[in-house]
Amino acid sequence: MSKLKNTIMTREEIATFDKVAVQLDSFYTETTVLVKKDPKAEMNVFKLKLINKVLVKANEILGLMKPFDDFSEFDLDDIPNNGDVAMILGQYISCLEELRKDNVHISSGWWYWNIDGDENSKEIRTYIPEKYKR
Repeated sequence: MSKLKNTIMTREEIATFDKVAVQLDSFYTETTVLVKKDPKAEMNVFKLKLINKVLVKANEILGLMKPFDDFSEFDLDDIPNNGDVAMILGQYISCLEELRKDNVHISSGWWYWNIDGDENSKEIRTYIPEKYKR
């Protein structure tokens, strides 16, 4: 599922996108708590393994829109600190939001995903893109 701007996603891709976006947001929230306690402390290996699994899926979704060409997942032999993990997660969340923004539309005051093969895709509602909240 290598996505570029202005592509239309399938229902399956939307479901995967939503799951990955929620997981990354949850990891980011939990990591920022750790950053407040000790930003330079090493991240727990168990948590990094889970985060890496989600990052692999996020890379598939984002394709050429991933935040950094030379980063795919955290190196378990060179454990990053909490602050570094939070920064990377924030970048992925921003890129996912940009991709989501490019794949939704507004109709009758509600936001909906553009669905591949469905001209009137009013079936999968979503929230207003961050860009339009400002």
